Amino acid sequence: MKQSHPTDPVPASSAFKMEAASSCSAKQIESKNLDIIKDQMCHEALAYKKCKIYSSSLNEQPLKDMANNLAQHHKQHFDALHNYLNSHQ
Repeated sequence: MKQSHPTDPVPASSAFKMEAASSCSAKQIESKNLDIIKDQMCHEALAYKKCKIYSSSLNEQPLKDMANNLAQHHKQHFDALHNYLNSHQ
C-alpha cells in the first residue's frame, strides 16, 4: 500500500485520488469546454491586439509601457490556453 505524503490533504488510498487521477489522464476535452477555451482565446487575442494599438497611439512613455505590459499579459494567457489545448490532443 502506498504511503501518503505528510502534506498530502487526501490519503493515497482514497477513492477521490483515484477519480482525480483518472480524470486527469483523460486526453479528451468535452465539446462545450473546447468551445469555451476557443472563445476565451479569441478574447485574449483581441485584447492583445487592442493593447498593441493603444501602445502605438500613446505618446507618454509610462502609458506606452503600461499598454505593452498589458499586451504581454494577454499574450501569456493566450499562450497558456494554446499550450493546454496542445497537451490534450
